[in-house]
This record gives sequence, C-alpha cells and structure tokens, in this order.
Amino acid sequence: MEDYKYCPRCGAEYDPGVEQCADCFAKLVSAEEMHRIREAAEESQEPSDAVVHITGDSEEAEEIASALQEEGISARIDPVDTEAAGMTFRPGLIFHVAVPAEEEEKAHFILQYKLAATAQSQGGATGDFGWHKTREAISRLEAAMAAGEDGLAALAEFFGESAELRMEALKAALKCDEPGRELVCEWIKKVCREGEWGPLEMQAVGDACFLLGAEHSEWAVEQLAPELMSPDAWVRKNFCFALGKLETELAIPFLVTELRDPDPEVRSEALDHLYNFEHTDHGFDPDLEPEEQPEALARWQKLASKLK
Repeated sequence: MEDYKYCPRCGAEYDPGVEQCADCFAKLVSAEEMHRIREAAEESQEPSDAVVHITGDSEEAEEIASALQEEGISARIDPVDTEAAGMTFRPGLIFHVAVPAEEEEKAHFILQYKLAATAQSQGGATGDFGWHKTREAISRLEAAMAAGEDGLAALAEFFGESAELRMEALKAALKCDEPGRELVCEWIKKVCREGEWGPLEMQAVGDACFLLGAEHSEWAVEQLAPELMSPDAWVRKNFCFALGKLETELAIPFLVTELRDPDPEVRSEALDHLYNFEHTDHGFDPDLEPEEQPEALARWQKLASKLK
C-alpha cells in the first residue's frame, strides 16, 4: 500500500494517487521527503519560531515575508539546501518563511487568503477582494449584524470572491443567531431571484445553502420551498438548486413535486438533486412529459410520502 503524499508548502495530506495540492498548487512529495523537510525546518529555525510557508521560489518567499511584515508580524526567510538535507524531490534551495510561535495562528490566517487570492488570479477569475482586507471586511459584517443594520451590503462584498473567504463571511453571519441566518437566507433568495446565474453564483449559493442546511435545515426548507411557486421557471430552477444544496432529506418532498413542473429544465434540476439522495432516477426522464411516466412518478411520490 502506498503512503500518503504531502504538500511541501502547507503540509496538507493527500491520498497516494494525488499529484498536486488543491490549495497551493504545489507538487506533492512522499512522507519520507516531507519528514526531511520538517526536520530541516526545525534545524534552521530558532526554538521560538514556527515555519508558516515553504517554497522553492525566492521571490515568493520575499513576497510572503513582506506581506506578513506589513501586518506587523516579524517574519524572516531561512534558505535550506535540499541536497544537504537529503531531499531528492527538488535539488537546490528551498525557502522557509518563519514567524514567532505566538504569531503563528495569525500568520496562517493571513496566508490562507493570500494563497487563495493567488490561486484565483492564476485560474483567471476576476474577483480580487484583497486578502489583506479580509479581517476588516468580516469585522464590518459582524458590526452591521450587531447593530441590527441591513447586512446584505456587507455580505455582498464577499460575493464572487474566493470560496475560502466567502465561507468565512457566511460563518461570521451565522454566528449572529437568528438575524444571521435570516440574512444568509435573504441573500440566497436575492441571488436566486435576481442575480445572473453563472458558475460563481452557483458556487456562492451552494456554499451558503450548505452552511445553512448544516445548522438550520428545517427552518431553511420552510423559507426556501415557497419560492418554488414562482411563475418564472428560471427562478423555480434556481430554488431547486438551493434546496438540493441544503443536503437535507427534508427537501426531498418539495423536489419530488417539481418533477411535475411544466418546464423540463426545472424537472431536470430537481432530478439532479434527488439523484444525489437516492443514487437512482427511478426511471424518470425530465425530457418527457410527467403524465407520460406515471410509474416513475409514483416511485418518487412513494419516497416523498415517507418523509412528509
């Protein structure tokens, strides 16, 4: 059995068949090579310091260290000779960015968004929130919620940004109990009713529904299901997506009802999410008229009846 692989930058663990880190895009190394990297890091750093970033690019190391210093963290760069340290995956120098141990958590928080922003720009995404503004923006969101103000504008700052940043904003809102969950739900409704529905919108709504469903599934279904009565098929389709992303069986009866929708795209969206629950379509074809497949509908209706 093959050993797990590791990211030499962030230390994340991956299954043997994975070649690249999903967060840092760095080439993964073996457990043995990762052990050597960590040993070299321990030897190169002062006892009270912690390595928060490892890279083979000196300019990247400089950028990371400078960014941390701008945030008031005493960061330094330690070059490590990989051949001398017995590392075979990359001959030459690698660079450890180290910070005082007491500032390690703060440094990781900052770098999380720096790496996310870098990955986003490399992938061609247009959003550039500015990772160094993360804490300030989340603070504005929390302040708006605490003051009972309309938090939609504050939450909208995170729309279209990195998934990591958006998740942090949504979590911050949901910590505000009932006002927070109402804000997140209202934001979901606004996007599903009015927004342009592209990949960013789908991911953003999916993130929000996942978090909302994890803690308030019954309430969330009650809030979103009535939107399926919209006369606009496009809106009904979007809310089928939202209900499915709550990932709760409580949404199944409402999605089953949408299998009778007059629009085939709405039926298809509902079926996609029902399939995620049941791993079968029960013979239903969304491109056919519902009345043409009563047996398939009856199978779905039987399941829905058990859950009502």
